[in-house]
Amino acid sequence: MAPSPMSSSPSCVMCLVSLMLTAGVAPGTMALTDNYVAVDLRYGLVTGYSRYISFMKTPTAPPPAAAPGQTCASQAVLRVSMKGPYKGVRLQLDYGEAPRLWTVDVSDSPTGDGYGGDNGTTSNMAEAHIHNRQLRVYGNGLPGYMDASVNGGHLLHVMDDVIKKGSRLWLDISDERLEIGTRGGTLQLVESPYLFTLSGQRPHYGKLEYDLYIGLNTVVAGDKRVGTGLCKVEISLYEFGK
Repeated sequence: MAPSPMSSSPSCVMCLVSLMLTAGVAPGTMALTDNYVAVDLRYGLVTGYSRYISFMKTPTAPPPAAAPGQTCASQAVLRVSMKGPYKGVRLQLDYGEAPRLWTVDVSDSPTGDGYGGDNGTTSNMAEAHIHNRQLRVYGNGLPGYMDASVNGGHLLHVMDDVIKKGSRLWLDISDERLEIGTRGGTLQLVESPYLFTLSGQRPHYGKLEYDLYIGLNTVVAGDKRVGTGLCKVEISLYEFGK
């Protein structure tokens, strides 16, 4: 990991400490790198730091009645910028409880709804989600996307029984690429021009973006589709897409 280029000016440090406290981070845990953030969804804590990772929703526990008996139920939404030096994102997902409903949602649209849609925000809208034990990958709406579809719509790939209680899963995401792996190695590699567009591909409609959005125990768009069971996520950025 490279040393952090973070400014050492007092005002910058105070801003960072304020952000960390807002997200539930103890100042003493400030990382010396700028490419790693860990989110504990059992206790609602954040450790690490990256100027390229921000929270659209800091870890928030649902009302007890919404997740009775579930301790890994906090929800968070993050935005990762791919416009800087980092061109790939690795998510390490740890399931301390049995997965229930929507535990992970990754999209290159800020309004990804979990089913490959975003209410018409952008044509560059690809998505991958884990719902219960199944992982689904949806392609974007760029011209020609129907040629890659497996269902006549936006669905590109489906994997059943990917996770269970005690599972650790890795998702490596870079431009037009998704690699799914476990402790045993790569499970699946999905590559397509209709996957995540993170290197400046112009949209057919909507604005040009270089951001990736990640929902944890929720979909990116909001709290209408939520889940429990994902206990901890480690987010690492790397400089070159694999």
